[in-house]
Amino acid sequence: MTTPAANPYASPVEADAQGARSFFGATFEVGDRERHTVSASINTWTGREVYAVDGQSKLVTRKRWGTRRIVVGERERHEVVFRVSMFCWVRVYVDGELFEDDLFPSARRALQAAGGVMLLAGLVAALAHLIPELL
Repeated sequence: MTTPAANPYASPVEADAQGARSFFGATFEVGDRERHTVSASINTWTGREVYAVDGQSKLVTRKRWGTRRIVVGERERHEVVFRVSMFCWVRVYVDGELFEDDLFPSARRALQAAGGVMLLAGLVAALAHLIPELL
């Protein structure tokens, strides 16, 4: 029996808390006496986002932008808010205080660069179309 060949067109991935594939992931700890590990993963290809606490999924969504809230802890409770904006810019607030200004800095830079290249290519194509008409 042979193993099926890997898909050469598949996106680069890593596993999230549910074992699903994701592009970008980050983990951080919350709490003083009662410590918990919070993780976030976002797949920009499918739009799937998974937010987990101590390896257990708390929120799974496919929203592109907006605010996500989860509560962390039992005796020592903390509200963790993720504000997701364009280009995968994710700000994290814990109990209303800014905890992390840019959760996925490399992802945001890569997506901004790709957007810039696409914009430049569009401008070049538009100029190439206009120049013969001007001459």
